[in-house]
Amino acid sequence: MTNCDEIVLYKNDKAVVLYNKEGSIKALPLHSVDYKSFENTYEFCPLCGSVLSDNHYTFMAQTYFYLLQRNHQRWSYDNDYSRDGDTPNESIFSRVESLSPIHDTSVTTPRESVESELRSMELLEQGSFFDARMESLDTGRFEQVPYRELSDSQSPTFGIPRELLVTGYYKRFFVERKKLGSGSFGHVYYCIHVMDNLVLGDYAVKKVAVGDDRCWLRRVIKEVKVREYLRHPNIVDYKHSWLELYRLAEIGPMVPWLFILMEYCNGGDLQTLIDNSDIHLSDNEVYALLYDIISGLHHLHSNCVLYRDLKAQNVLLNYTRSEFRAVLSDFGTCEFLNTDMQNALAGNVHTDSTGYYQDRGYTGTIEYTAPELFCPNRCNEYYKSDMWSLGIILYYISYGRLPYEHIDPKECKKMIIDHNKLKLPEHPARSPYIKMLIYILTEKDPNLRPDCESIINDVNMQRIFDERSIIEGGRQSLIRRFYNST
Repeated sequence: MTNCDEIVLYKNDKAVVLYNKEGSIKALPLHSVDYKSFENTYEFCPLCGSVLSDNHYTFMAQTYFYLLQRNHQRWSYDNDYSRDGDTPNESIFSRVESLSPIHDTSVTTPRESVESELRSMELLEQGSFFDARMESLDTGRFEQVPYRELSDSQSPTFGIPRELLVTGYYKRFFVERKKLGSGSFGHVYYCIHVMDNLVLGDYAVKKVAVGDDRCWLRRVIKEVKVREYLRHPNIVDYKHSWLELYRLAEIGPMVPWLFILMEYCNGGDLQTLIDNSDIHLSDNEVYALLYDIISGLHHLHSNCVLYRDLKAQNVLLNYTRSEFRAVLSDFGTCEFLNTDMQNALAGNVHTDSTGYYQDRGYTGTIEYTAPELFCPNRCNEYYKSDMWSLGIILYYISYGRLPYEHIDPKECKKMIIDHNKLKLPEHPARSPYIKMLIYILTEKDPNLRPDCESIINDVNMQRIFDERSIIEGGRQSLIRRFYNST
């Protein structure tokens, strides 16, 4: 390690990644690194400032994956990687360097400042390929040549600006292990981050086919911006995103794909946990899950984001020997409820003259969809459809099944539209408070449903959330379920 090297990733006590001003980046096992030099440089954690008492910790620079991306772009250009038709024939690196975000210099109100910040945030420095200029791209500027007219040696970009393509990045720095599932608009895979033959971390990556549809690209960018801007312990952690020419199968054309890199949740999803459990969850386990889910949902709603697809499959679980955490994932169908925010982030929210959110129909899973979303042209009170979905999740984790299910989606839809009041099963016996929450969250009239803040501030809920033995006891019990099943 030289004085010019900066540590951008430290992986427990096993590996370190070094970066220098020339753009060189390398991973080294710690036995080959000068420990004394490291200790002299970092007496305190570079991120939180706490004193480092031993070598058993991990940190990653905020720009880590962006630095890898820059290194790959430089490497691709220097090695003429484009000869295979996989990358542009020009220096992407120099063009990305020339991009600059748009800054709004006008006077703004507090609400408008949110838009201004989102439009002017330095996304490239946060590890994203998205520049604010992407929002104002003129689709007519870029030539779109049909793939069939191209020779095998040519590289179609399908109307995507060449400087936004980072082809080969995924294959160079990640090894794919297995498919985890399919979310809105894409497929999710488990992968490991590898560099210089060293394993540096576990991640989930969502692949979304973009093709030549610029409108579709703008829509999936919205999901990335939600992940980028709304960070919270109970929202799956966003790491990086990029575009590259890619083929999902061995046989097929190279087309633009969006890659979204996220934290990997080793506990799978909530639906799998419930379906694979022979024993119903205890009340404490239900409260522990509810605490995490409602905390994440409250953060979304507080930032003018309507989830629109809250369901057990989208609640992911992370656990260690001592910690458990549930996180919300998959924001492909979310909407921004503020018109200023909507314009900044290319949302599709519509409001009536009163400012209420006017839904264009349900986009989520039928079993979790609120009755009012099946009624056309009905104005809904912002978040109350999400609160219905929260009530269905609470019912599901309490009783191990959904209240409305049918092999025919039309019949299931009819059952929900005809909903009046749920009849709760007698087994397992649940606390009066859990049953009361299910009832009020599934009120047919959305105006009668509480919002997240009302539930969190409720005296009874405060007592439950403040009681360490309830929430922590529930988490420890959930951890034991995972270890007992292996």
